[in-house]
Order: sequence, then structure tokens, then C-alpha cells
Amino acid sequence: MTGIEFVLAVAIFIPVAWQLEATHRRTRDLPRIPFGADAESEASAKYRRQIAELRQLSQLAAGSERQG
Repeated sequence: MTGIEFVLAVAIFIPVAWQLEATHRRTRDLPRIPFGADAESEASAKYRRQIAELRQLSQLAAGSERQG
């Protein structure tokens, strides 16, 4: 790596590191949830209800095709 390439690499890296450090300072004190805590969230419960409803409809449709 020549001198100018090294200077350019450092010139690119320093602002990125500066922004990452600033972001880390702002986010490190945010509350954390334990892993898997979102498994029982409202959105996932709604999704499971919708999937169950679609399964029932599909079974009803399959049953009516066999009869008809």
C-alpha cells in the first residue's frame, strides 16, 4: 500500500469509527429485551391466529372439493 492509499484509507475509516462510537454512546443505555421475548408479542400472536384461520379455510376448501 502506498502512502496516499494509506492516508485515504485512514481518512475514510476515521469518520466511520467516529459515527459508530457516537451511535454506541446514544444506544448503550436503551432498555434491552431478553432473547426470545418477542416470541409472544402482539404481532406474532396475530400472525399465528391468521395462519390458523388460513389453515382452517384451506382444510374446508379441500374437504368441499372432495365432496363436490
